[in-house]
Amino acid sequence: MYNNGDLIIYSTHGICQIDEVSESTFNNHTKLYYVLHPIDKEGLIIRIPVDSAEKAFTPLVNSQESEALIKQFSCKGVDWIDNASNRVRMIENTIHNGNRNDIVSVLITLLRKKSEYANSERKLSNQDNKFLEFMQHTLFAEMAVALQTTPATVEALALKELNLHL
Repeated sequence: MYNNGDLIIYSTHGICQIDEVSESTFNNHTKLYYVLHPIDKEGLIIRIPVDSAEKAFTPLVNSQESEALIKQFSCKGVDWIDNASNRVRMIENTIHNGNRNDIVSVLITLLRKKSEYANSERKLSNQDNKFLEFMQHTLFAEMAVALQTTPATVEALALKELNLHL
């Protein structure tokens, strides 16, 4: 069970802090709920039943895992999928599954494709760019917490590793 002040990853909200665990009654059913908020959206309050939180929450990576993820930016990434619908489906599944190694692999591919397109005066599609920004924001913020630094520093380390092997 999580405690007040714990940080977790919740769905597309990214890093959230658990503010309290309390009972609430909805439709004459009383349950125990986690009350949490995304750390970058203080005004948003989310209630998740404790009994379903194990499936909904992901613990944050630790510093060793974060350092390994940064080193992974030197790897190839995943193969580019030309069909936009298939690519979107693959990226959505990767995000939904939450495996950070897979997320980094997709992120590498999107970053490389963005660089390749920029060299030929093209741009990523809006959808690909939204995925790229979301994954960078979420992953780098999470790793920054583990490494006790800023997301911008984590991004710079990851991009330095990526550039060494372009």
